Amino acid sequence: MRLQSGSAPDVAFVPQPGLIRTIAEDHPDVIQPVGEDAAANVDEYYDPSWKEYGTVDGTFYGTPLGANAKSFVWYSPSMFEEAGYEVPQTWDELMELSDTIAGTGAKPWCAGIESGDATGWPATDWLEDTMLRTAGPEAYDQWVNHEIPFDDPQVVEALDAAGAILKDDKMVNGGLGDVRSIATTAFGDAGLPILDGSCWMHRQASFYQANWPEGTNVAEDGDVFAFYLPGQSEDEKPILGGGEFTVAFADRPEVQAFQAYLTSPECPTPRPRPPSSAGSPPTPAWTRRT
Repeated sequence: MRLQSGSAPDVAFVPQPGLIRTIAEDHPDVIQPVGEDAAANVDEYYDPSWKEYGTVDGTFYGTPLGANAKSFVWYSPSMFEEAGYEVPQTWDELMELSDTIAGTGAKPWCAGIESGDATGWPATDWLEDTMLRTAGPEAYDQWVNHEIPFDDPQVVEALDAAGAILKDDKMVNGGLGDVRSIATTAFGDAGLPILDGSCWMHRQASFYQANWPEGTNVAEDGDVFAFYLPGQSEDEKPILGGGEFTVAFADRPEVQAFQAYLTSPECPTPRPRPPSSAGSPPTPAWTRRT
């Protein structure tokens, strides 16, 4: 909005690399290339892939700020143990578990996509995660790069896979209502029914750890924990990641210095890094996206 009105901020935090490209294409006279000091920090301290994410048509615009892993399912370890449920290792096992829970009359999943002006992004994350599992990383990259259309059969299959959970009243929305309640439930509240036992599973990123109420024990034997959203087989472990970037719209020395500081070891923000082992538990230091 501020870019459209001609009052761009000095620096903006951008929640995804695709938006950097959009800004670079729509506002090429305003967006500024990354300064020498910030670029040098990125070259020294970050994996080269992060520079690629912030580059559009050969020009480096966005420096990394934060990251999170998204392919996780939050659950209650004690609820699983008491019911005799095992953490699923494949997508089929996940759906079998969902059917088993639904067969008891409980709703296995809870979800919410309300997020103000950004409402809907948790649903797109669902689609992206299922796309990685049903079509694979190569097709996912083709989709992201607009090499296949949104209604490609591979995308439709992924959407149907997500819909098998999100459009079925028997599967969702535990503790919150019926399927329609997904649209009006704030994403930050969507997993909370796990704490009172009215929901079993909630697919959400590593940053969701910050949404549990104070005093919640987040641990493998605690009140809540998260397991990896499984792939088609135990050998296939795709993982969806998200990142935040800083983009400058002024080339004054102090603006360049600030952007450089955000990429330096002196900055208190935890260093973003690509997701590690697909089976690793959420890392609370990673920051959230919008």
